[in-house]
Amino acid sequence: MIKQLVAGFGALALAAGANASLIQNGDFENGLTGWGTTNLIGGGVSVITDPENSSNHIARLDDPSGFGTELLWQTFYVPADVESITVSFDYKFVEEDTTRWFTDTAWAKLFKLDEDTFLDIDVLVHTHKDSNGWVSFSGTIDTSTIYDFNPNAKIQFGIWESISHRTDSSLYVDNISIADTFPDVSVSVPEPSALMLMGLGLVGFGLSRKRASK
Repeated sequence: MIKQLVAGFGALALAAGANASLIQNGDFENGLTGWGTTNLIGGGVSVITDPENSSNHIARLDDPSGFGTELLWQTFYVPADVESITVSFDYKFVEEDTTRWFTDTAWAKLFKLDEDTFLDIDVLVHTHKDSNGWVSFSGTIDTSTIYDFNPNAKIQFGIWESISHRTDSSLYVDNISIADTFPDVSVSVPEPSALMLMGLGLVGFGLSRKRASK
């Protein structure tokens, strides 16, 4: 009985301490479920098998035929009591661009849907150069000014390939996560020291009951 009580308190602490995920299917294991796509002037967005890991799937934005713009986006809800969110994802920008006057560009942006304005454009990725492999990104964004309606935010990934047939760049993204930095404070999360004292108290209570029964 004592062991069950201690295990129950431990599970409660872990559950309360976990931050909620605000988007769905950030690893693309269910294809493009939950995601919207926009293809301007050809190209496309697709989910492919990771060439380096056959059990993993990743999203690819590109236009093999030449220039164009491709977008991958998902709207989500930031609760009113959440004052900041942590955005993280992995990306790889493969630049194949031989034009003289224009440069291919890839980006990640975060929007407030009430005004269709950026929450913080400087925090997220905006790149003009080949990333030379996968890059892991993580940033914290202030959401204290966001309006409380559902959905009220959007994350968007995009690629713009310059106006030339001499371009075939690609943006790959995976493991996208948006978590509330401040979980619900109505659930009290015991400190590790408090949990230890609680466990010792329960053990002592159990021993005293055994002595009393003799």
